Amino acid sequence: MGDAAVTVIGVDGDKLPDGGTEILASAQLVVGGRKHLDAHAPKEVRRFEIGPLEPALNALSALSGSESGVVLASGDPGFFGAVRALRERGIRPAVLPAPSSVQRLMASVGRSWDDVPVVSAYGRDLTRAINVCRARPAVVVLTAPGAGPAQLGSGLDGWRRTLVIAEDLGG
Repeated sequence: MGDAAVTVIGVDGDKLPDGGTEILASAQLVVGGRKHLDAHAPKEVRRFEIGPLEPALNALSALSGSESGVVLASGDPGFFGAVRALRERGIRPAVLPAPSSVQRLMASVGRSWDDVPVVSAYGRDLTRAINVCRARPAVVVLTAPGAGPAQLGSGLDGWRRTLVIAEDLGG
């Protein structure tokens, strides 16, 4: 990647962080999930829908000089989000975060979360999340297709646990 600028913008429902709209207006490439692209990417800009992350990283790495790219991500993109993958690729993005789904969940159930581990099952083996749930009294598990609440509950069969399931927080 040349000197191209990449900004990761956290999306909180329909709202973008301050400055997000202006950054999007000047971008040559906007990367994100279909929902975020449809809601926020300018119609005239080149769009790249994220499926697997690698092709999106390649498109961002191909930006040159005065070009800029934006990654639209849910909530705080530094919390199990795109920032780590970008930095591992050598891309040092500016970040405009929004509240994370974990912040929203814990606030909605009225519980502090400074003692609650957070485990992601997105693109990972669910076994680790199940083991953390067995070992700790409270755990937040970020789920994914094929590694959702039903699979988590099945893995905890025989363990007394209460599951709180939340979906589309901030949406």
